[in-house]
Amino acid sequence: MDSMQATNRVPGPGVSMESKLLETGAGAFQSFAPLNSICAHLNAFHVYADDPKRTPVETNHYCAHLSDDVRQCLLYDSPDRKARLIGIEYMVTPRLYETLPASERQYWHSHVFEVKSGMLVMPGPTLSSAYVTPSPVKVPGLESIWEQAETQEMKQVVELYGKVYHLWQTDRGDKLPLGEPKLMTSFTAHDQFGNFETLVGDRDRRLGTDWRRKKDLRRDIKEPQIHSDADQAWQRRNSITAPLPRALRVAELLKQPTKATSGASGANDHVEVNGFVRSIRKQKAVAFAAVGDGSALEAVQAVLKPEDAEQLAVGTAVKFVGQWIESKGKGQSYELRVTTATALGDHDASAYPIQKKYHSPEYLRTMPHLRARTPHNALLLRLRSFMIGRVQEFLESQDFVQTHTPLITSSDCEGAGEVFSVSPNEKESPEDGSDQRDEAFFGSTKYLTVSAQLHLEALAQAVGKVWTLSPTFRAEKSDTARHLSEFYMLEAEVCFTEQLEDIMSLVEDLVRSLATQLLQGRGTSGGDLGEELLRSRTYSERNENDVVSPDDIQHRWEGLVRPDRWPRITFNSALDILRDAGKQGKISLTAHSSLEEGLSTEQEKYLAREVGGNGPVFVTDYPKHIKPFYMASSHGNGAELGSIPTVACFDLLLPEVCEVAGGSMREHRYAALKDVMAEKGLLRSDAGSDNPDEVVQGSSSGSLNSSIDAGLDWYLDLRRYGSAPHGGFGLGFDRLLGYLTGTPNIRDVVTFPRWYGRCTC
Repeated sequence: MDSMQATNRVPGPGVSMESKLLETGAGAFQSFAPLNSICAHLNAFHVYADDPKRTPVETNHYCAHLSDDVRQCLLYDSPDRKARLIGIEYMVTPRLYETLPASERQYWHSHVFEVKSGMLVMPGPTLSSAYVTPSPVKVPGLESIWEQAETQEMKQVVELYGKVYHLWQTDRGDKLPLGEPKLMTSFTAHDQFGNFETLVGDRDRRLGTDWRRKKDLRRDIKEPQIHSDADQAWQRRNSITAPLPRALRVAELLKQPTKATSGASGANDHVEVNGFVRSIRKQKAVAFAAVGDGSALEAVQAVLKPEDAEQLAVGTAVKFVGQWIESKGKGQSYELRVTTATALGDHDASAYPIQKKYHSPEYLRTMPHLRARTPHNALLLRLRSFMIGRVQEFLESQDFVQTHTPLITSSDCEGAGEVFSVSPNEKESPEDGSDQRDEAFFGSTKYLTVSAQLHLEALAQAVGKVWTLSPTFRAEKSDTARHLSEFYMLEAEVCFTEQLEDIMSLVEDLVRSLATQLLQGRGTSGGDLGEELLRSRTYSERNENDVVSPDDIQHRWEGLVRPDRWPRITFNSALDILRDAGKQGKISLTAHSSLEEGLSTEQEKYLAREVGGNGPVFVTDYPKHIKPFYMASSHGNGAELGSIPTVACFDLLLPEVCEVAGGSMREHRYAALKDVMAEKGLLRSDAGSDNPDEVVQGSSSGSLNSSIDAGLDWYLDLRRYGSAPHGGFGLGFDRLLGYLTGTPNIRDVVTFPRWYGRCTC
């Protein structure tokens, strides 16, 4: 067959004149009604169900409605007139999918990732084929209308389950459909599609689509709850026809119907759950255990034989196997009727410090290695992970590149001198008794980073937009609910921007998107977590001082997603507001304006309450002398406070937590930055000096800054060797999570908190 002449990528010569005449005649006199019912052209990628790691196959779907519950799609390898028919896909609604037996449901896949990732597209109208011309020519005026229509189509498709068979393996070069039909599936997560950007990006160039824009347009499409029987290819890599037994997470099990309601006989006869015993009640004829694994706030109620419960206590790690049935008791609709109970590992029940009762945050902080097992702290872990993923998605949609910056640095970015020094832990000291261990290792004193900003500036000049989420360290001897010695900063830098408003809008849109996720409601990942969080705050056994009420948390989220832009005021305007408040007795006299120290905590809270309406507020254009050296001078209305120069910067203030983010335009001019660095004692002497460590001192420089920041020559080089206007921000990720979750003390947001006088584990 390989030696045969090929036309249109199939064996044989071109279509003869006789065949062309038959095509024309048939089109004139015959009815092609089934094809005339096609109502949509979709493009997506499928993957082989028995080999999900095989290269994805791009597929053009031509779909028709058979009923409101059923669609069928003819699958082609291209949108050309001579495209090869390579398969068929059927799509059904959730209500029809639920009626299928469990043995059948395993063959179907969800469309949530296809829709939400922007991978599934409905190519728009063009003046010519994208596969004929180098690039499609869009019809003027139709693009926005088409995008609205496409988004509506995606709202329907995201709910559907699909079953796909490919008849022709064109991806391996088959000239004809060979072998048996192959069951295909789709993707459920980005990491499953290893070359996503390459394959989907190439498709977009041909079709004139943009997956990133599609993803952004579909951000508000609600994610349905995916049935646990769907997408089985990703749960079993070896065989799609022989389900392998696996343990269910508690969250999965709590969403499962019993066999009586599933319509599938025996569907829940064998259920396996792993977890930790939260509580146990032993009676003469029966025992009850609540088991959680951190995947849900609630626990599974298990019913055991008394002899199986003898080895169990609060905190025991267990494996339960049994039947998932309707419960006759109160508090839970279903229960696990255990047939096999296994205690895993040792457990000293008499000394276990976490019991089924209220434990104060102060008590739990004494055991950070164990407190994550409590339901609320496990929820905070899951919410933190979810938020990191949403941050990554948001910034990726804005074309940011994620980077990793060093934790060991040669300078103090902020210039405050509150840094930790780094040195090797050598056993022997030098013979002369001096301590030069750090100098022997790096050549000079180095420090744990206080900010990734300076390094991000270097990377932004390479790729335009960069971000990182990394630990930072401050040697502040602060013992407050808002400070830690080690915490995570979300930092970003944007090259080729001249407006501070661009950076503020970026921060606002990012934080708003995170709050929106929590408000989406049940059925979405963020909405489910949001509801769990609110439920966790309604526990009867709690100290009112330890948590924020559910209503207040909800109001916080709503304040962040309000449609109007967040207020922006200059530092000068803030001072006027505070002076008036002081005269009216609304704030204490000691909290009045101070040009030397900036805003106090009480002042920041007042501004967030009064100017922000118990919500966010940006304060811009602070005095230059209280801000770091790298900030550019202000322009416009906020340029000066009388005779005091200001810089183009901002702080984002939130109620209670006060400053949660700060940003600025960076001084990109070589001469201006060099002057400021010299003034503050941050600049080495000119090249050629006999002493390479000599520092150019200014009248305002301090010895600590001089010794710390003498290694900033490279930062000045960023302006010496080509520079552009740029700006960026740093956001206290832990503080923001504390605000969103209603956790008053930042030490309860971080898994292993470190603060002055405490570094446990």
